[in-house]
Amino acid sequence: RNRTMASSSFLRGFFLILLLVLEKNGALKVATFNCLAPVHKSMAHQPDVRESEFASVWLPRAKEVSKLIDWLSAHKGVSVVCLQEFWFHPRWVELFETHPYLKLETARRTGRHPHDGSPRSDGVATLYDRRVFRKWDSQVVDLSGGRVALCVGLEDVKARRIVVGNLHLPFPTNGDALASQVAHAEAVAAAVHAMNPRFSVVAGDFNCRALDSPALALESAGFTNCARAYAEESLGLSGIGGSLDFGVTHRTHLGDSIQCDHVFARDYPSSSNTFGYFDNANFKLAGVSRVVDFLTSSTQHNPSFFPAYFNVSDHLPVTAEFEDCFSSFASANDRRHSNDLLGDDDQDEGRRGKTAALTEEDLLDWDSGAPDRDAIR
Repeated sequence: RNRTMASSSFLRGFFLILLLVLEKNGALKVATFNCLAPVHKSMAHQPDVRESEFASVWLPRAKEVSKLIDWLSAHKGVSVVCLQEFWFHPRWVELFETHPYLKLETARRTGRHPHDGSPRSDGVATLYDRRVFRKWDSQVVDLSGGRVALCVGLEDVKARRIVVGNLHLPFPTNGDALASQVAHAEAVAAAVHAMNPRFSVVAGDFNCRALDSPALALESAGFTNCARAYAEESLGLSGIGGSLDFGVTHRTHLGDSIQCDHVFARDYPSSSNTFGYFDNANFKLAGVSRVVDFLTSSTQHNPSFFPAYFNVSDHLPVTAEFEDCFSSFASANDRRHSNDLLGDDDQDEGRRGKTAALTEEDLLDWDSGAPDRDAIR
């Protein structure tokens, strides 16, 4: 009897470990983050002076951004990071292109900066975990006003072709800018579709809320607003249409606090995507969060803490996680048991990268205060 029980326990443990390994291999976790390029950040009380003029100021912040990305990868399992306002200064780029396992793809804006007439020196960048994905394509989408988007084609361990689109829409200063927002969103959706993936994600700084025209343009192109879909799944609702937001992600230069950093996804051909199921890609939406929501409930509801998170940028990173559909059959107890068998992933030094991963104490130590930003960028 004891031998039978031990054998049964071993088989159960083996199956659960196998299930967890397959689940991890089948996971896609995307983060999007506007990291606030120094050429757009004004010095305090000096609106005409940019942070980019002082390496002693922007370089430490750049290192904090790099540490934050390492933390997202090492501790939260993020495998793709979409950065907006990525700066192309050599010392800034070096912090990200030398990462031991996150591979960097970039697209630089064209045109001139309105502040001083110099060539645009920022754009978008996508980092992907080359231990998990193989790149099969990368395309730059040229948009009006010198803006660009980046579409990176990745193949996972199950040979699924995935395209991750990374965009930064203009600020809607007037009707023309709003029209450009919609046109840019539609152009990126079309570019992603033309790459013929099995699954795609479009993430970035949309400079609009979930129910504004640019976001709705992506839904019209068959994409699902991940924040809305996850809220529907969690609450058992349907037909909300993007009206359920998960909180502020950006403080604008006008002083508004909004959610404008979004993640959209779709499969090909598009399925019904009910409650975040993307059946034709065998993916299921497993969660959507702001990075601040990873912290303890007592911390995230502390009003004196929340402004501190905007010190590294005036945006918060947002993550969306997709898992294989079959993995949802594992019960919570099974997951806890398999975690006990496998140990703490955070102790795996091979995932940490070259910089020390951020702890909650590191995050709490960031100085308070939202950075100043250009009105036009």
